[in-house]
Amino acid sequence: MWMKDDEKSRLVAMTREEFDAMMVGKYPKIFSDRNKPMSETCMCWGFDVGPGWHPIVADLCEKIDAVGKKFGVVAVADQVKEKYAGLRFYHHVIMDDSVPHIETELPVSQSDYDVAEGIIDDLVSHAEGESYRICEVCGEYGKTYSKGGWLTAWCEKHAMENGAIGKPVTDEERRKAIEKRSKEIVKELYDNDQAIGTVLEGKKLPIDKVPFRVVVSVIESATRDIDNEE
Repeated sequence: MWMKDDEKSRLVAMTREEFDAMMVGKYPKIFSDRNKPMSETCMCWGFDVGPGWHPIVADLCEKIDAVGKKFGVVAVADQVKEKYAGLRFYHHVIMDDSVPHIETELPVSQSDYDVAEGIIDDLVSHAEGESYRICEVCGEYGKTYSKGGWLTAWCEKHAMENGAIGKPVTDEERRKAIEKRSKEIVKELYDNDQAIGTVLEGKKLPIDKVPFRVVVSVIESATRDIDNEE
């Protein structure tokens, strides 16, 4: 992400309410679900990230908005939050009938949609990956720290201020922490006879034989509901 220092500082200085109002006003299609009830969308909770990540979210939305206008699609935000010390920008892409294809002026085709969806997904993945190296408080360079079992992206200054003792969490330590938590959640689902059977096409393996790829598959579909209860 490249952004002028004064613009970055302006975004970081915004309160959550100010940033919310600005983003919804600037990108009404992306955040069209912002004020819908929680029975319909998790976007009702607003932007659940620290000010240090405001520039990342703003830069991402500027890019996906440009892609949407070019291809005639809209990436509608479902939820914007922090999870495991990283940004999560959950979304779904829909065709925007009000925007004809930029070159042919014809309605959006399926091929346009597929290309745009791929670009948007890549932009989101890049922004989410970048967030692990940005302090969620101030926006400066940071790393993943652990405090009381919680993973958070902080710079060294804010890690010390928040009582994160010791060295930053390495990528391998972070991976293991996520794997451990994922398996805990899967075990809860497994014990309650939920989710696992479907993922494994009806074959219920012993819990210690459930491969990590299945854990990841389950966690992506199950943790949204679990997180919303917190």
